[in-house]
Amino acid sequence: MQAHGLQLDVYAYTMQVDLWCRQGDIESASATLEEMKLQGVHPNVVTYTALVKGHLPLASRAGILAKILGILK
Repeated sequence: MQAHGLQLDVYAYTMQVDLWCRQGDIESASATLEEMKLQGVHPNVVTYTALVKGHLPLASRAGILAKILGILK
């Protein structure tokens, strides 16, 4: 999108994060969050909710709770 001169806003990035999480691709969701921050777009409560919901199925794995808490800082 940005290659075509379009600037993504918090809503567009949040939709991307949510879609990645729904597909179980937490790495891509996290990468999208980092890109979002680098572009100066501030995540909102909906963005973080999508990330937390995406991480919940993985919560039984060691260290996931710490990762969730790290994202929320």
